[in-house]
Amino acid sequence: MNKPKKKIVRFRYLEQVTGMSRAACYREMQRNPDFPKRIKLGERAVGFDAAEVDAYVEKIIAQGSIFSRNRGKWYG
Repeated sequence: MNKPKKKIVRFRYLEQVTGMSRAACYREMQRNPDFPKRIKLGERAVGFDAAEVDAYVEKIIAQGSIFSRNRGKWYG
């Protein structure tokens, strides 16, 4: 039985699916514990688990905003 394949996506994918700029993504990485975690691919390259990115986007869509109403902060 084959395990489902994991896929690592690059920063461009994260920017496209979230609609956020690179700077906004970096801010969210620092502020938001739910934001997808970076995977270091090289000295100057990072990637992200595609499933984690997609789950984060689904959560934002379900909430209707990246703004969390109960915490009063800009994250999910």
